[in-house]
Amino acid sequence: MSRHAQRSRTTGISLLVAGAVALAAAACASQGTSAAGGTATTPAANSTSTVSGSASGSASGSAPATTDTGSPSAAGSSSSTDAASASSSAPAEASSSSDSSGSSDGDTKSFVATNKIGDTVTQGGFHVKVNSVTMPYTPPAGATYKPRDPMVWIVVDFTATNATDKPLVFSSIMGMELYDSDKNKYLASIVYEDSLPKGKVFPDTDIAPGKSATGEVVFEVPKTSKGFLLFVEGALFHKSGPIPVVGLGR
Repeated sequence: MSRHAQRSRTTGISLLVAGAVALAAAACASQGTSAAGGTATTPAANSTSTVSGSASGSASGSAPATTDTGSPSAAGSSSSTDAASASSSAPAEASSSSDSSGSSDGDTKSFVATNKIGDTVTQGGFHVKVNSVTMPYTPPAGATYKPRDPMVWIVVDFTATNATDKPLVFSSIMGMELYDSDKNKYLASIVYEDSLPKGKVFPDTDIAPGKSATGEVVFEVPKTSKGFLLFVEGALFHKSGPIPVVGLGR
């Protein structure tokens, strides 16, 4: 269900509940019963407020509600209904914005290179070794895609070995993240991999237990960036402990 549909449904439910409460309050008031605050109320002794007929606070076609003199005004009731509706939709908005590339999640990482090119690190169910790094990388003549100025490409050649007892996929996009010295995050591009020589692209397929796969991934970065660190995360649901950090130089 879309965020817009969720918001509409939540508003509708809020209005139905508010309407039911208003009708009950009116019935009690007409009989001279006590209000929620404990004060005896009658229709003549109290003012009348209306429940908003929409999320925007429209009062047309709404049911009257009798309240005691200490209750919120009509505007306050409408604002409470709108606030409840907005609160119920907030998590969905926050969730969608936190997935974008370049987010501030780098602030929670340790930006210290604990490994170098050629070292084997272990994380997320895999042993990973960065074999070589080419930066900037120039695709061969006739390649479908080329770097877009002022960007350049970094190509990382690596080997991933399945360290578990079940077949496991090492995703070239989710299995590693590249950061520069300003903590900007870059993900591997599956589009630009089309410009790598045939047979060089890392295969995002099942790797049997104890078996390895070798290939290359492409990162596009600003040509002025420096201090690159590669965070090796492996398979999402197999991560445990600190994320290994490989210094790439430059």
